[in-house]
Amino acid sequence: MQTLPADRPPTGPLHRVRTAARASSPPSSRTPGDSELLGSHWLGVDDTQTEGAGGARVDGERVQPLDPLGLALDELGLVCGPPEHAQAWAVRLTASGRGYARIWLVNLLAVVLTAGLALPWARARSLRYFHAHTLVAGHPLGFHGEPGAMLGGGLLAAVLLGCGAAALVWGPPGWAGVAAASFAFALLAATVPALVQAALQGRLARTSWRDMPLQFAGTPGGAARVLAAPLLGAWACATVALALPVAEAQDPQAVRGLWLALGALLLTGALGAPAMAWQFLRWRQTHLAIGPLQAQWKATLRMAYGLALRALLALAPAGLLAAAAAALALAATGWMEPPSWLAGASAALPGGAAGAAAPGMAGGTAHDPAHTPAHGLAAGLTTQLAALLQHPPAALAAAAALAAGAWLVSVGLALPWAQAALQNLVWGKTGNRYVRIRSRLSPAGYVALRLRHGLLMLATLGLYTPWAAVAARRMRLQALTIVSRVVPDDLAATLRQVGDTRPGGELFGLDLGW
Repeated sequence: MQTLPADRPPTGPLHRVRTAARASSPPSSRTPGDSELLGSHWLGVDDTQTEGAGGARVDGERVQPLDPLGLALDELGLVCGPPEHAQAWAVRLTASGRGYARIWLVNLLAVVLTAGLALPWARARSLRYFHAHTLVAGHPLGFHGEPGAMLGGGLLAAVLLGCGAAALVWGPPGWAGVAAASFAFALLAATVPALVQAALQGRLARTSWRDMPLQFAGTPGGAARVLAAPLLGAWACATVALALPVAEAQDPQAVRGLWLALGALLLTGALGAPAMAWQFLRWRQTHLAIGPLQAQWKATLRMAYGLALRALLALAPAGLLAAAAAALALAATGWMEPPSWLAGASAALPGGAAGAAAPGMAGGTAHDPAHTPAHGLAAGLTTQLAALLQHPPAALAAAAALAAGAWLVSVGLALPWAQAALQNLVWGKTGNRYVRIRSRLSPAGYVALRLRHGLLMLATLGLYTPWAAVAARRMRLQALTIVSRVVPDDLAATLRQVGDTRPGGELFGLDLGW
């Protein structure tokens, strides 16, 4: 970018508005919370920088371009006030559980009676309802999606998945079948970037605020770059998994190498998942726009790995419970032999089940290391486990209880916490120097809400679902605040004069759930 000459006189309506605002508002008039609310480097300049004409930023004696957005605002004649005059609007949701319950019930009946064909119409009704009751700066969002287009996108995805499944089921046997299925999955993976880009662009183009459509400027090429690594890894894992049974039947020597390759792929994917997710989210967030206001994303890779580590720690108890449930179920059904040490647990451990008692009992003393509380607890647990495996129905019931505990911990605790933390990371770091979003969703509060409503859904056999959906959406949306230096009325009027910038001709309607 070219630098501006240092002696260029400040001109233009943008400079006149800023100059008048600064003259009428001394720096001392700012409240202590303004810096935190406005984001300092996001919505203005820091202590050593000031804004000049045409989007220039002056740092000491240097004059450098601020960003092309300042020039765009100047050319459109938009009024952009100084950072200290930015306005904040909370996002509100006016939907009610009773109002959505009627839509939800009709949608459920339509989907069931049509064997899923009415799903696009049901999805469109739900989105239209929630958009109409989502207020931003006092004005509702609009949804203009066509169910027919959504059905076409869904059918296209179903056809592509069907082709891959057909190659897997009806393909030739042996290694030729593995090659055919791998090739089909490669073709399917090659179409995913274009479908993702079309879904994002279509969803935003069909969403409007004050008759202004939102925009997504990403391209299929950009989607291919950010999705190449995860798609390649998924294709490689699928190919190796398909080759395992064939190798076991025809080439047992290769099975060990295939298992090692699959393990290496899964480990690499797990370690690289936060980086791949961060890369995709950066591409998505930086291509969001409304008019000339295109977003930036300030989240760093370190933040993504920090969130992933905390989510992994939150999911660790669920993983342990699930592993224990699987091992117990396999041992109870005879698919896996119990470990040899378990069969003789009662005899091998001093005191057997009584070892869990207080030291000094069952023939021991308080100073006998064989009767420490930890050793006694281990003896009791292994003895009970060995006895449990002698009664398969009871062991299966215990495995089911462990699996239910794993589901409760993951879905009821870890997943809501991760959703809240991810919203704060993704949307709390989205914005630019003129408009930004703040997200202050309490992870603990969101977990408590989802747990409470989950219990109500179980108690009502799912009939409480509409009320739970509205409450969860309300908490997520009303944790958002939009801070803007551009007056919304001026932005809306200017964009109406420019004309409709909604893109056309793409594969609209494919809802991938982003």
